Amino acid sequence: MAKVRPSITLKLKSGQTITLDLQEVNDIIKSLTKFVNERQRRLRRRQNIKDATTAVVKRRIARNGRMMITTTRKAGRKIPAASSSMSQAKRQEILEHVNKKLSTEPKTLSNLLKGVSYSPNYLPAIRNIIENQPNIAKQIIGKRTYYRTITSKNGEKKHRVSSGQSASSNASSLSAAATS
Repeated sequence: MAKVRPSITLKLKSGQTITLDLQEVNDIIKSLTKFVNERQRRLRRRQNIKDATTAVVKRRIARNGRMMITTTRKAGRKIPAASSSMSQAKRQEILEHVNKKLSTEPKTLSNLLKGVSYSPNYLPAIRNIIENQPNIAKQIIGKRTYYRTITSKNGEKKHRVSSGQSASSNASSLSAAATS
């Protein structure tokens, strides 16, 4: 005895026909629903950001000889631009200034940046630049982050061991660099 299964046949504009059984149709519906819901979530997030940056303002306006209070939306502060707009020359200037101020004594980022001009939008990029240097240690005390140079016992700057290197290969590369 043969089983009869329900299926759907789609005819495409190109002339092809596709036959899908009920399980395949349910899978397609689930994936399309997930796609539509994700798009709606993104649009809602974008609208929430827009609402967060606008302010409701109440104003007293005279109309027809009477004072009326109206509420309007006013554009608020703009969301700062991405910090990637910092020029290479500015990055180099900040990096040189921070390297001069770094020592074995821990200092906060604001103390390291005293004496150099920067935009507050650049702070995440500056923090990444400092943390990505191999001879910088990051230390969090309370809610403050301190940065200092890493030094070995004999006073030389020490380099961090990356996850791909072993301590012995890093030590041999340091000794080779010291001899050259």
